[in-house]
Amino acid sequence: MAADARRPRPGAVRPLRPARAERGGAASGGTGSDVTPYGGMAARVANMAARMANMAAPSRCCESNAKLTQLSAESPERDSGIPKCDATIQLRDREIGQCLEEHRKDEERVARVTLDPLTSHPLLLLSPDGLVARWAYGGPEPPASPERFTAAPCALGQPAFTSGRHTWTVAVSEGPFCAVGVSLGSVLRGSRALSPRAGVWAVQRWGGQARALTEPPTPLPRLPRRLRVALDYEGGRVAFFDGDRPGASPLFAFGAAAFGGESVRPWFWLELGEISIVP
Repeated sequence: MAADARRPRPGAVRPLRPARAERGGAASGGTGSDVTPYGGMAARVANMAARMANMAAPSRCCESNAKLTQLSAESPERDSGIPKCDATIQLRDREIGQCLEEHRKDEERVARVTLDPLTSHPLLLLSPDGLVARWAYGGPEPPASPERFTAAPCALGQPAFTSGRHTWTVAVSEGPFCAVGVSLGSVLRGSRALSPRAGVWAVQRWGGQARALTEPPTPLPRLPRRLRVALDYEGGRVAFFDGDRPGASPLFAFGAAAFGGESVRPWFWLELGEISIVP
C-alpha cells in the first residue's frame, strides 16, 4: 500500500527535479578551479593558431629562398649592364663639358697679349714686337726694374686682367723646357716657386714630359705644339687646350683659383729654345 502511494497516478504531472549545480560553481560552493567552457575554447583556438603558424613558417622560408635564387640569377645580367651605364654617363659628361666650353668660348675675348720687357729675366731676349722670348746667354744687360724677375727665368705678359674671360695662344714647340699660364701681378720676382700657392697657374714641358704645376706636379699625356690659355676670372678657372684643335676638351684645368681680387697676368717661363705668342 505504501508502494502504491509512491507510484504516480495515471495522468498526474511529475514534478521537475532541481537542476544540478555546475561542478565548482557557486551553487555547490566549489572552488572554481575547473576551466569554464569559454576558457577552454579560447585555449583551443590559440593552440590551433600556433600550429597553423608553425605550418606556414616553412612555406615562407621556401618563398624567401626562391626569391634569393631569382635575384642571384638576375645579378650577372644587371652587372653586365654597369659598364654600358658608365660609358653612357662618361659620354654625357663629355657632351656637357663641350657645351660648357662652347658657351665659355662665346663669352671669351681673344686678348692681344705681348711680353712685358720690364718684367723679363735678364737671360730672356724679347723680340721688338713683344711676341717672342728666346733663351740667350751673353745678351745685352736689360735696364734695372723692380718688376724684373731675378731668380726663375720668367716674364709677364700684358695687359693685366681683373675681370672677364680671356684667351690667348702660345707656340711652345721650340721650347724643350718651358711653361705657360697666368700669375698674380704681385708674384714674387725673386722666388723660384712655381705653383698656385706661389700665385702661378701653369703647365710645363720638361724635356720629353708634360705636367701641370700643381703640388706635387700632375703628369699630363702630352703638350701640343700650341697651347691655348683660357682665363675665367670670376669663375676662378684657368684651362689649357690644344691650340690646333678647336672644340677639344681641356688638357688640364685649375678650378677655384684664389685670385683674391688681384690682377692676373699672362705668365711665361723658359729655359732653352724659344716660345712665341700667336697673334
